[in-house]
Amino acid sequence: MMHHKRGRARRARAGCKLCKRWKMNGVRTEAYEGEKFSDHARRSAAAGAMVETCLALTH
Repeated sequence: MMHHKRGRARRARAGCKLCKRWKMNGVRTEAYEGEKFSDHARRSAAAGAMVETCLALTH
């Protein structure tokens, strides 16, 4: 329970999320790299599905 002395929320200061600006609190979704995580995951999944579909159509 030491997070109360750190000055930021746990998800805002987690080291693995520092490069993932869309996971930090208070980041505008209109800003550069400012998409919600659900949108990021959906876009990544859609890109993978499109690649699989294109490969299936060419073979």
